[in-house]
Amino acid sequence: MKKIYFFWDCDDICIKIIDEFRKFIDEKYDIFLPRDLGNLEKIEKQIGIQQSTLSQWWSVFNASDYLFKKELAPNKMLVELIKKLHTDGHESHFITSRSECELSESIEKWKDRYFGTRISSIHCSNDSKKKSELISDVVKPDDFLFFSSKTCTHAVEVAQVFQKNSLVFLFNSVGSKNQVIPNLQNLKRIQNVRELIFDINVRFA
Repeated sequence: MKKIYFFWDCDDICIKIIDEFRKFIDEKYDIFLPRDLGNLEKIEKQIGIQQSTLSQWWSVFNASDYLFKKELAPNKMLVELIKKLHTDGHESHFITSRSECELSESIEKWKDRYFGTRISSIHCSNDSKKKSELISDVVKPDDFLFFSSKTCTHAVEVAQVFQKNSLVFLFNSVGSKNQVIPNLQNLKRIQNVRELIFDINVRFA
């Protein structure tokens, strides 16, 4: 039987993760980071932080219990959407670029606190596995999937691999809004979660 899956790029969509990362670095290292973290070269020039150092900080942040301790709630509209999808019998999964060693117990607790069993699993790319490969571990060729991300590279890659059985939403963000994307029928730019929910509800009406 054909199934419908939803894959959420959790660090991008559920929480304004960049803002929380900046707060974390400010609290832990007493260093203020500029808002445009997508431009690592700019950061190096502005405050002298090397890209390797920034990557190390990401690892520390990912492995910390910051999200859980701060009780940072995900987008309420998205929570309600995932609840509805679960009630209707559709699976939702989180996908993250974090490595498994950085997927701390607190992240699992955070997922359970706000989503319970409505999120079936969290899939880690370990910086070596593409998002499409993670999805392929779950879906079958006859299944249909929805994928959403604020990262242009991830959205385009998934859309190209699953051209016949997916709809991919690319959020316009600081890092993606000016990037040129291929003309794919299953790849759509959107502005926010409200537009995402509208599009999904229309398709299930």
